[in-house]
Amino acid sequence: MDFTDQRVLVTGSSRGIGFGVAKAFVDAGARVAINGRIVYSDTAATERLGSGERLVAAPGDIGTVAGCELAVKTANDAFGGLDILVNSAGIGAGRPIADSDEAMWDAHIDVNLKGTFFCCRAALPALRKSNGNIVNIASDAGLIGVPGITVYCASKAGSST
Repeated sequence: MDFTDQRVLVTGSSRGIGFGVAKAFVDAGARVAINGRIVYSDTAATERLGSGERLVAAPGDIGTVAGCELAVKTANDAFGGLDILVNSAGIGAGRPIADSDEAMWDAHIDVNLKGTFFCCRAALPALRKSNGNIVNIASDAGLIGVPGITVYCASKAGSST
């Protein structure tokens, strides 16, 4: 595929699946904003991808509205717009429902569900201008449920709609 000069923000791209998605976009010619919770992780991931003018670090904690807005603003400002938003940021922890607590629930909902929504909201004006696209990375665990990871399943069910 050819994504030459497409302006892409991939949340949660300092490692894991998000890093792989970001790498695929870079390899396809896109300009990519790398997002993670801390500047160091973004910078390290950007350097692993080769740095250069096609890459920018866009830190922001996707579990907060301010972090979503910061990541989107940084990417939008750096590239003069956005063509693609990939919501890849996510957390998951395996604990049975009896061992889950409010802090665990809040952390999952904040990143996996609220973060997806607020990144979309923050990016919408730029994506409307470019007639861009949003890709939300969900999980089949949100559709079928998996014993032992109830909180993760609930958060992914919400983000996959």
